[in-house]
Amino acid sequence: MDGGRDPAAASLSPAAGRLVGLAVLCLAGLLWFGLIPAQIEFYDQGFMRPQTLPLICAGGIGICGALLVLFPGGQMGRSDPREVLRGAGVLALCSLAVWAMGYWGFLIVAPVLALILALGLGERRLFWLAIATLALPLAIWLVVEPLLGRALP
Repeated sequence: MDGGRDPAAASLSPAAGRLVGLAVLCLAGLLWFGLIPAQIEFYDQGFMRPQTLPLICAGGIGICGALLVLFPGGQMGRSDPREVLRGAGVLALCSLAVWAMGYWGFLIVAPVLALILALGLGERRLFWLAIATLALPLAIWLVVEPLLGRALP
């Protein structure tokens, strides 16, 4: 036996882990110092400034990259081609939804997207489909539009 290791799992070398962590850390720095200041306008009204949440996310990405640099390694499983195609389909669907929001708006597109994603994940219970399709997009809209005073497409 091989000590209980999964034969389909490949070990990520410490050098490769550090390299990936460094790349993620550089991406976070690029977001923090380059993309976010260049793409988000300063607006000092409302509950939260527009750059606050993107900066929090960039900081979280940077922390994860730094942790990977400090503590590299781990196991990496082989990718199932069906799962890769499924992930690509979700990415394509979300990209299509972002494009469609420019034409029909958030309140029309977000419930349809949420329903398709919930059905794709295998959810068939009517109550949870209703929550995912109606309550979550409405809650997002209520937080962003009236509470934060930001416009959604």
